[in-house]
Amino acid sequence: MIAPVVMFFHFIAEALSEILSSEAVIECTMPWSNWSKQSGAPLSHCSVAYTVRMSPTTPAKPPLLFISHKHSDWRIARELSQFLKKTTANQLRIHLSSGSDDEAPEPGRILSQQLRNKLWESEALILVYTDSEKDWGYCLWECGVATLPESPDTNAIVMQCGDEPPAVYEDLVRVKATDLTALKTFVKQLCRNPKFFRSRTEPLTRLSEKDCDEAAQELHTKLNAVIRDHQRSETWSPWPLLRVSLSDDVITSLAAATDKTGMVRANARVTGAQNGVLSLFGLGKVSPATLLADLARVPAHQNGGQDWLDSAFEQLADCALYVAPVVKAVTLRASGAEAEYTPVVTSMRRVFIDKIAEFEICFYNLSDPRGIPVILRMVPTQKLVYKSYADISHQKLSLLIDELEERSKSRLPVFGALGEAKFVVHRATMEQHLLKTLRAKVEEPTLEQLLGDARLSSMFGAFCVVGRRATIADARARAATIPGCQDVFVTETGSPEEPVLGYLTNVDLARPSGDRRF
Repeated sequence: MIAPVVMFFHFIAEALSEILSSEAVIECTMPWSNWSKQSGAPLSHCSVAYTVRMSPTTPAKPPLLFISHKHSDWRIARELSQFLKKTTANQLRIHLSSGSDDEAPEPGRILSQQLRNKLWESEALILVYTDSEKDWGYCLWECGVATLPESPDTNAIVMQCGDEPPAVYEDLVRVKATDLTALKTFVKQLCRNPKFFRSRTEPLTRLSEKDCDEAAQELHTKLNAVIRDHQRSETWSPWPLLRVSLSDDVITSLAAATDKTGMVRANARVTGAQNGVLSLFGLGKVSPATLLADLARVPAHQNGGQDWLDSAFEQLADCALYVAPVVKAVTLRASGAEAEYTPVVTSMRRVFIDKIAEFEICFYNLSDPRGIPVILRMVPTQKLVYKSYADISHQKLSLLIDELEERSKSRLPVFGALGEAKFVVHRATMEQHLLKTLRAKVEEPTLEQLLGDARLSSMFGAFCVVGRRATIADARARAATIPGCQDVFVTETGSPEEPVLGYLTNVDLARPSGDRRF
């Protein structure tokens, strides 16, 4: 009979302990009948003592959620932490190593042991995963500790913030941060599922499904705002590109320097190269931190100077002081090629942790004939030495030759009544024809007689006509279809019946430079 009574007091003690979270001692003394079940001997008195530890009531700790992340991704982790605390009304403890308001490792203690303890205590872990090219060794170690078979059950989730999932832990639940539907499911599980945290038997919050959807929308907006800066990207320069750096000390001294260009020349160092830029200098590679000025020492006789390099240094000095640079029309001719490149500083990036500024210098090929309009190379009609056929048809060749020689011209375009192109007469042709007549002791011929020579007529008409929107490449292609063509006329639409707007020779077509002729 004693056993049931003891069990009764045990039940009462457990109930009191659960209600009071107690640590005090309760002693119970009771008289019993004067008999004993086992011996049959009478008992004068029997006392039963029962101890219950009772203490003042202390609330249970909220569950701990561990956010594992690369420190370069701290903005994403911080947004996630702030969202979790706000949405759960601080019903979560957050371990975030980069968070000032969250639980984090304590200085002066062994880091790995602190992390093991927190990971063992954590009831949920979220891995913020962004880019497969980063080193995820430490984060994966944290995931491994949290999910050890002998550790308490931990709900581990990958918050995938990039295009690729992690190559390991494929069995972990993945939530794509850019997918609103996935985020809605995640928020509902965290806030409404009583089994999400092992220590709880009820949901963490009283949020409705609609509340969770609205919270997920907010998380989606905030995460994507910071994820955009962390997304893996690929850049490619269509032009030869040099990366050059200047130290912060040089930039600080630059404002007061009297010779800013000279200071940049002495300190600008090459830190990177793309798209065959070194081949412009006849190089395959350069040593780390090579001075930009040293590239000019590479033999390149076709450049005939360092105007391009001076322009680059001037632009670097301006950009370092946040002044819009002046791009000069100077070129660098590639080693062993006919193309000419104009250096342009296109950007500056301050790298504060390294105490440097990085600049990008693009070398634009402005000499590509496909990009040069004929109107940039042509001699405008207003500056062209030409004659109207009606005015000179009866003029002696010697007078025309003298006029061309006086003006240092070797060709004479001849126009019709409407200003259209009729002929092109070369001075050398007139001189040869005149010499033949003198030897034959015949009367000096006129231009009309020269043009009437059947043997030479095809030569005088060996020109082509292109429209004003044509490029040098178009003009070259058109001229190649006419045997012996050395002259190009430009009209509005390319019709030979239209007035001439400008004129180019075969020499103009062959020039690599994109500079204006006039």
